[in-house]
Amino acid sequence: MFDLKSVPKWDPGVVEARQVNEGPLERVGTRIQTLGKGGVDRGTVEIAEFELGRKLGLRFLVPEKSRVKQARLTYTSEPMESDETVLSR
Repeated sequence: MFDLKSVPKWDPGVVEARQVNEGPLERVGTRIQTLGKGGVDRGTVEIAEFELGRKLGLRFLVPEKSRVKQARLTYTSEPMESDETVLSR
């Protein structure tokens, strides 16, 4: 989840993702901008929750004129007895 170069592999609308503030990537408060085809800004997310290997919560920072308000997305991972991991969104 924290390899920004791989974001286009699991989000087909994104061609590039980049960190827009300083500091470590894996921390609450980090902001990530996503770009679509032609360099179109698809939006910025901020890491709102983070537990290494267990939880990643994203808060979408949207323009004031957008109808979307206070959107959040949380990923949780749960190791299984086998070598597999269940990822929930």
